[in-house]
Amino acid sequence: MRGGLTWLTALVVLFLVGCTSRIHVPYTPAAEAAPVSRERLPPVYPYRPEAVPVKNQTLTREETDLYRVRRLRIPSAGENGQQDDLIHALYYQSKLPGKKPLVIVLPIWGSYTYPSEKITAGVRDRSDGGTNVLRVLGENYVLEWETLGEAPTEAAFVEMLGRMLDRERIIVIDMSRIVDWAETQPDVDASRIGLVGFSHSALTAALVAVNEPRMRAIVLVMGTGRPHLLMATCPGRAARLKEKIQSRFGWSDQQYLNTMEALFAPYDPARYPGRADPRRVLFIDAHDDDCMPQEGRDALWEAFGRPERISVGYTHKRAFLAMTPLGFNWLRHRIYDFLDETLDAPTPQAPNFQSAGN
Repeated sequence: MRGGLTWLTALVVLFLVGCTSRIHVPYTPAAEAAPVSRERLPPVYPYRPEAVPVKNQTLTREETDLYRVRRLRIPSAGENGQQDDLIHALYYQSKLPGKKPLVIVLPIWGSYTYPSEKITAGVRDRSDGGTNVLRVLGENYVLEWETLGEAPTEAAFVEMLGRMLDRERIIVIDMSRIVDWAETQPDVDASRIGLVGFSHSALTAALVAVNEPRMRAIVLVMGTGRPHLLMATCPGRAARLKEKIQSRFGWSDQQYLNTMEALFAPYDPARYPGRADPRRVLFIDAHDDDCMPQEGRDALWEAFGRPERISVGYTHKRAFLAMTPLGFNWLRHRIYDFLDETLDAPTPQAPNFQSAGN
């Protein structure tokens, strides 16, 4: 029994050390060459602003003294992979008077809800009604892994994956449509909108950062650039898909990687340097990430102007323990503090950045 407790104690200590050890690189402004106003750059994914119809249902049982809770259903700009091609969201609307910031929390589509639930609750509770929170729900995967794995021909696989990847573009546009909607809300200060994404949705949030200049603060948690690399190296669903496709079509590792690179290129935020304001970005990654490759993470950080970076000393999934009591919740609190600092700071002058490169 004593030996078992010793091993258990060692395991707990290992978890705690990994979750709490970190490398912190603060943002240091650097001189930019050939400056151009970010707001004048054309969007990577153009869209036409229009009135956004929103259906909402008040969830009276979840109402608190400070918040009304509304279930929102917003038509997507296209095929987004979710039920009825709708944006499903929970809106925690402050009952306090006046305009307040809005924090949008993205899901890990088709996967764990813990990160988005905890950050939503934390932002809401810490603000004491001072911040509106919109939590996007994501029941379905954006990439239909099982369907892709059953592609009968190479052409069918490329077509299906290309169509599913275009959902990323649609979701990015949907975030702009949510901002359009927010600008019409009397209780929202549309100049103070924040966005938080985790893992897959950190990649999406990074694409939003290069496409939507109205986001005042963006938090990227365990995301990456160069997403084609993770398709070739990430364990789990990506690894199983790679094994099936290579076995069926006889592709080498390089053939598979080349196909992924060509298909994922338009959805790689690291391809658009100079479009994200590094003062408004918090970049959190896992130092020993076994899913998001180092090359992709570094490329995204560089493309975004080297914003504040916190690297957790663990692998991809285990790094999320830093958001739990086991990791003393320190990661959650750093996210809250960054949102407070960035959304409550005076509106910065429109910065100048280098032209985006493709």
